[in-house]
Formats: sequence, structure tokens, C-alpha cells
Amino acid sequence: MEILAIVILLAAVCNLALGGFILAKKPKERTAWIFGVFCLIFAIWVLSNLLLMIIPNVFWLKSTYAFGATSLAAMALWILEITGHKITKIKAIFFIVLGLIFTLGC
Repeated sequence: MEILAIVILLAAVCNLALGGFILAKKPKERTAWIFGVFCLIFAIWVLSNLLLMIIPNVFWLKSTYAFGATSLAAMALWILEITGHKITKIKAIFFIVLGLIFTLGC
């Protein structure tokens, strides 16, 4: 299980590095910010999966589900942005509230 834990940790670090690299290259672009937030949430989700493997308890299981749902909401915003759909405040609030509802539900 050690090699699996190293691979998962490496995936989280690479995801954080990718999001940070994109934000550093184009810090004023909205797409970069949405992608950076998505990478951060996704990295936290991956780390919660790792901690669930290392310390199996209900808290880490709920955290895994919560950050998984939050990462899906962030991904939906990013997909709308890169496909050229206009993200209105209503759409942004909808996806943020949806992610929060799933997070709090977990």
C-alpha cells in the first residue's frame, strides 16, 4: 500500500502545482482562476482519499464525498467557461450553492 499512497500523494502535489502554474502565468484571467480553484479543490479531494486509506474512519469518508461533490461543482463552472458559455451570477451562485449543499450533506 505504500506505493499506492505515494502515487496518490504525487497526484495531489502535481494537481496543486498545475493549478499554481496556470495562475502564475495568467493571474488576471478568469479562466485561470476558475481552473486554479478547481485544482485546489480536486487536490484536497485526492488528499482526503489518501487520508481515508491511511486513517480509515467516518470523518475521512465523509470528507471524501464532500470534496468530491465540491470538485464536481467547480468542474462544471470551469467547463462552462472553456466552452464559451456565459457564466452569469445566477449560474455561478447555482453551482456554488449546489456544491455547498452536497458538501454539507456529506
